[in-house]
Amino acid sequence: MLPRFLQGKDFLLGNRLTCADISLAPELFALDIDPAIDEMVYNKFANIKRWACNLRSRPALQSTDKKWNAVIPFMRDHVLKNKGKAATKEDIKTMTEI
Repeated sequence: MLPRFLQGKDFLLGNRLTCADISLAPELFALDIDPAIDEMVYNKFANIKRWACNLRSRPALQSTDKKWNAVIPFMRDHVLKNKGKAATKEDIKTMTEI
């Protein structure tokens, strides 16, 4: 549904960033911890990839994205090693120190 909704638009409600984009973006970016995100989402759905790129090009998001990108490698490693098991207290402590 999202790929069709984004068709012909830069953002969810047109060509301007709105609260709708800001509300949904964290859900999409949380998927970045999955090593297969490119294969499962971005390579299959060009509209979602374009929308994510549009969001990530915004200066306000770039500062928070920088922090999130520092955590992603650790989280991907955790997912692969632990086959989706919940993070331990030690894992969470490590993530907060990154």
